[in-house]
Amino acid sequence: MLGSAKEIRQVLPACYIDAEVSRYVGGALDVAKDLDAQGKLGNIVVIALGTNGPIAGQERYEVQTRELLAYLGNERHIFWVNVYCPNLTWQNTNNEYLENMAKEHSNVTIVDWYSLISNHPEWLVNDHIHPNDEGTVQYAKLLHDTMAQTLAVQTE
Repeated sequence: MLGSAKEIRQVLPACYIDAEVSRYVGGALDVAKDLDAQGKLGNIVVIALGTNGPIAGQERYEVQTRELLAYLGNERHIFWVNVYCPNLTWQNTNNEYLENMAKEHSNVTIVDWYSLISNHPEWLVNDHIHPNDEGTVQYAKLLHDTMAQTLAVQTE
């Protein structure tokens, strides 16, 4: 998300982004609480965590994920970007975990970065994880489009 911040602001100009290098799911609750205390935690929350380490099968991180969702509550809509990290052992288990989490929480929508980028490896830099310039544009577009489609359906 950090690498795509400029492009995200172009398609979602009113958004507030709090992203940092190598953040893992365990750091999210403190960030959410801090943003809430500052009045910057909105009714729509985007989370892009799970690339930097396993969530599924790690009780500590599963607990932290549940605590984050409990803190955010059922009134906010949460858009969670799934992961693409084909050379890391936790890619599939994290994505399965996120899919199951979304099934259990009606206010969570998965932003399917995995499916999009799997078909366009040319949008990644040499590490095969981080997006290049075209990839950051596509990441922001996917985020925008997923949010717009999901929220439009909910207002019908």
